[in-house]
Amino acid sequence: MYTTNIPRPRVFISSVMEDYGEYRDAALHGIRQAGCEPVRAEGFPAGTASSRTACLDGVRSADALVLILGKRYGFVGPSGLSPTEEEYDEARSTHKRLLVFVQGGVAHEPRQRELVDKVQDYVEGHWRKTFRTQEELTALVRDAVIGADMANTPFRDSQAQRRIEAKIKWGPTDEGHDSGAFSSGDIPWLRTVWTTLRDEEVIDPISIGDDQFKRNLLRLGHDCDPPLFDYEQEKHSIVSSSVIRIRQGDRQEQSLTSVEVDVDGTLVVTQCAIRPATQHDANPFSTRTYLEMEVIAPEIVRDRMICAWKFAAAWWNELDRFRRHDPLLYNLGIYNIGHRTFRPLPHVGESIGLSLMPSEEPVVVFDTARNISRHDLGKADEISGVMNMIERRFRHRNDRL
Repeated sequence: MYTTNIPRPRVFISSVMEDYGEYRDAALHGIRQAGCEPVRAEGFPAGTASSRTACLDGVRSADALVLILGKRYGFVGPSGLSPTEEEYDEARSTHKRLLVFVQGGVAHEPRQRELVDKVQDYVEGHWRKTFRTQEELTALVRDAVIGADMANTPFRDSQAQRRIEAKIKWGPTDEGHDSGAFSSGDIPWLRTVWTTLRDEEVIDPISIGDDQFKRNLLRLGHDCDPPLFDYEQEKHSIVSSSVIRIRQGDRQEQSLTSVEVDVDGTLVVTQCAIRPATQHDANPFSTRTYLEMEVIAPEIVRDRMICAWKFAAAWWNELDRFRRHDPLLYNLGIYNIGHRTFRPLPHVGESIGLSLMPSEEPVVVFDTARNISRHDLGKADEISGVMNMIERRFRHRNDRL
């Protein structure tokens, strides 16, 4: 059986929909009894995609397809095929597991008879089971999904943990593959890393370097609310065989922000953890500005997190609208802390205490990456919990120093 930390294999239900809801429900129950996640058009969110595109995307997002062939062929689309036959062809072309069930005791329409013959062709077709009742269909679907050994779908929780650890271990200032991208030793950085639980290629490495891919990242970074990127800031992009990184601002700027996407689905957002001096004071050497440079303020960290998480939610909705990759793992780290303390921004005339022993170690929020539902990305409760964890980590750090 599957644990709550591992995404269940997804099984798409394909059949005519009109007057066939009870049989589709029966298949849904069978899939759930087998420990898998049913996917069907009735559960799709509202969106801008056409019904045809949504259904075919749903097939692509699944690990297997349950094909139920009853009496009727159904609506014929512009392609000359029914949606059910299009879904079957899509599943075959994308190498999905196919589990076929044909309703017995009914007279199939001529087009449906042709589809049944195509699907169960002796040489190129598939072995199928025949059902008559809803209860029989539920049991057959359950047994077929279990027998298909869906548990061998390549989920690798430990691999996902290692991907997170690799990005958290190397801070923004010492990553060998982009030396100097965050070269200022005086500025603290907040880094958030998300990844999928599936050990597979999530993004086509050919497309990751395309101009359109980069434009989509920039658009999401500017248009998420609140925005991660600033239209007035200069952007730089670096592309390798498996990673694209978009950096906003110059290397020494306190407003510098970086987004990194890997073909394995790992998303990294790195942000300055202090307020840019020019944002509130024309004199960067004023006492107020200087004191603000000497703390890592919870209110600024929270603001940065909200921007990063809103971007992450927008990115995953763009990349994976049908939630094949849900839940995710994530972790956060704060780097270049030095002698700074974690406390609210000081008032004018207020003095602050500094650590006598600067810290060269980052503050990593969780010992192991945390599981989060895509639905909860950016929710206030989750961010508040993370803020509490950061405060406890700093308190523990200060006790050790």
